[in-house]
Amino acid sequence: MSRDPIERSLEIEQAQLRGFARTMAEVEWLLLILVVLYLFIANPALARSIPVLVVLFGFAGFVRNYPRSPLAPSAQYWIGNAQFAQRDFRAAIAAQRQLIAAYPESQKVPDALLNIATSQIEMGDTVPARRTLEELIAKYPQSESAGKARQRLGIR
Repeated sequence: MSRDPIERSLEIEQAQLRGFARTMAEVEWLLLILVVLYLFIANPALARSIPVLVVLFGFAGFVRNYPRSPLAPSAQYWIGNAQFAQRDFRAAIAAQRQLIAAYPESQKVPDALLNIATSQIEMGDTVPARRTLEELIAKYPQSESAGKARQRLGIR
């Protein structure tokens, strides 16, 4: 049985609107989390009064609800950054490795590798940090993060 062209057109429009609504929900969710993160950065006293767990749960919820969103790698990246800010370096490394595993083609991967190396340095793990910096340079030689890695290794 053939569908009425008008009915089919309405179905297509409804599907497009659902897609738009989902995209808007993704953006609104991430904006809310970024506002909270900005408040932490702009007001250190507030950062001490509101647990960073709020931000971590927000970003984790975003990644869980919208894993295919183009914003998901950034949310995962900020999970690692928030954990680094709390000096939970092992969790920061795990979060950045999760980004690399889940989103290997993301533009955030070089930054994640740099953050892993920084966390390793903070923990006193200089040999793994050097390997991570060398991996970053080898895989992403033109990235800004590779430039920072070269500086840290004393390479021109």
